[in-house]
Amino acid sequence: MHYRPVDAAGNVSDPRGGATVAIREVVPREVNVSIAFCNPQDVFNRAVGRAVAEGRLNAKLAGKDVNGFFAVVPLTEGSTCIKDDVHKYLETSMALSGYY
Repeated sequence: MHYRPVDAAGNVSDPRGGATVAIREVVPREVNVSIAFCNPQDVFNRAVGRAVAEGRLNAKLAGKDVNGFFAVVPLTEGSTCIKDDVHKYLETSMALSGYY
């Protein structure tokens, strides 16, 4: 999943910044998420973000430390779309990290 900040009309307004996440459901109603942030001064690159996020997810699942770029996201009761819950988590995470 790729996340990019949007303007009030819902359009991506800047080619810089954003994040890519790798998502893997490990138990019902809970997913593992690894994050690859793109610096707000760098142009977003989908392929690089995908490779970094997937690598971090695999590293964490192999027992390695990924320096906080990993989270366990519980799915909300009644949610039918994993992306909605991950989106809420990522939006908050990006704001706290200064990426949004």
